[in-house]
Amino acid sequence: MKNESIDKQSGNNLTDISLLRFLREHNGERFSRLEAYLDLVNKAAEQYVPKDLCKQEFTLQGNQCVITISGLSECWHWHRATVRNFIEQLEAMGELSVTRLTRSQIIEIPVVGASSSITASHDCGQPYSSYYSRLNKLLFAWSQGEMTTTECGRTCEQLFIEAHNQLVAEESSQPMDELKAKLAALQWHTVALICRAALTQEISDSQKKVEHGLLSFLKEELCNDWLSFMDAAKVMAGLAVCGKSSLLDGESPAVKEQFHSLRLPFLEALVDPSAD
Repeated sequence: MKNESIDKQSGNNLTDISLLRFLREHNGERFSRLEAYLDLVNKAAEQYVPKDLCKQEFTLQGNQCVITISGLSECWHWHRATVRNFIEQLEAMGELSVTRLTRSQIIEIPVVGASSSITASHDCGQPYSSYYSRLNKLLFAWSQGEMTTTECGRTCEQLFIEAHNQLVAEESSQPMDELKAKLAALQWHTVALICRAALTQEISDSQKKVEHGLLSFLKEELCNDWLSFMDAAKVMAGLAVCGKSSLLDGESPAVKEQFHSLRLPFLEALVDPSAD
């Protein structure tokens, strides 16, 4: 199997690599979840960059690597949606942080003893990865009903104030406009994560009613016609955002009712894209 060896650099938080290797499951070419995670750890230790992206300039720190969903899908023999969901779940659990770029992602495996809670990992994408990792873990617990809104809100506020103050202290020598832009980005990304967690919580509360409605719609109503599904997705997007869609003008009440019933499955797909 490729990338069998794992370089153990100083500061790596995985000290019992031999135990993890022992626990790995083998199932043909398809990676188990543990093998997939070990592959990410190995790539981070090697500061891996895919061959087709080597011409781009990446400034990687320790325990960081560059990945693409398609590349991991091919390596692990998983569907792309499954890879994406796996990465998002690890991020929500605080086991890694992600900087999302246009064609790729920078993965960072947390290191024990990191001194800064908002260490910047890259100039573009999502900075202050350690802060977002902690916030993601907190919001994930809230979205799963493990914390009350009051508990989560107070802790989020405390984390944000700490990150805000630390950013001001670390960037005090920078031009004021640049500092204001970074503070605005910090606030915006925090707001976006809270909104996503709220959507996840709402979908989770209604998940038993959903039962993969989009898949049934694709198979039974559209006969697996992907072009028709893309047109239908535009209708569902309009309903989810605006509560209406001009594409439904002239359609029968039954068709309109059917599309309105698909709003929740559509939102579920945004939160959890895995179709396995």
